[in-house]
Amino acid sequence: MRYASGMRMGQMPLEGKTVVVTRPKHQAGAFADLLQTRGAHVLFFPAIEITPPVDWSPVDEAIETIRGYDALVFTSSNAARYFFERARDRGLTSVALGKKVVYALGAKTAEAVAFYGMRAVRFPGVGNANELGSAIVNSGVRHRRYLLPKGRLAGTTVRDTLVQNGQAADEIVVYETVMPRADETREMRQALESSRVDVVTFFSPSSVENYFTLVGDIPLGDKTVFAAIGKTTAEALRAIGKRAEIVAGHPKAEELVAAIERYFADALHDPLPPRE
Repeated sequence: MRYASGMRMGQMPLEGKTVVVTRPKHQAGAFADLLQTRGAHVLFFPAIEITPPVDWSPVDEAIETIRGYDALVFTSSNAARYFFERARDRGLTSVALGKKVVYALGAKTAEAVAFYGMRAVRFPGVGNANELGSAIVNSGVRHRRYLLPKGRLAGTTVRDTLVQNGQAADEIVVYETVMPRADETREMRQALESSRVDVVTFFSPSSVENYFTLVGDIPLGDKTVFAAIGKTTAEALRAIGKRAEIVAGHPKAEELVAAIERYFADALHDPLPPRE
């Protein structure tokens, strides 16, 4: 086995590195485990909370008229979970949904769909909502009407693509993405202030915005870098004057961990100047 210059035999890839995870803690377990098995110290700083929508009535109306839809489209596991839980509470079973085509963006979303007894259609290589909308259109299958359960802050890319190509598509908000209260993050802020942070990881544009609002004037080290799960999140960092030095090749936790490893392995060979 070859070791990067400066890495001793037996040293784990991220040994001695402190990584901040901004995902909601109940969704961050697998990602944190991957980091810890590689030697990283994980600091949890959830920058978003996922809550039910303020008003369920549009969702309930869609559930009551579900016969009028031919396909469901999910771009996140949260959307699948909140929709199917509400559908179950309203007496709608997977048997009643059995003939609906279900499209899912990413493996985690497909797993969430499968948990509720449905099988999701996935497109290889599709990594974001824009690509998903195009893939559905280009698949050659034409459904009369699509239902798109989503979070309030999610974009309208999939719906817009479908409508522009002559399809009917309705969006419903099944969950909210909100900022944690300041009192809930007090201890996390204190931990952040007393730590030498190597990487801050982001999984959505809203986590970027909320994190920097919550962190305020807490200084980060001049060698702290930012890591993004994908291009959209990296763009959200760029929009506020930050740079994502690390971007996952595909929007998966495993890919982001691998990208973080590569960054530090490369830095041992060719150290980068401090982040501005």
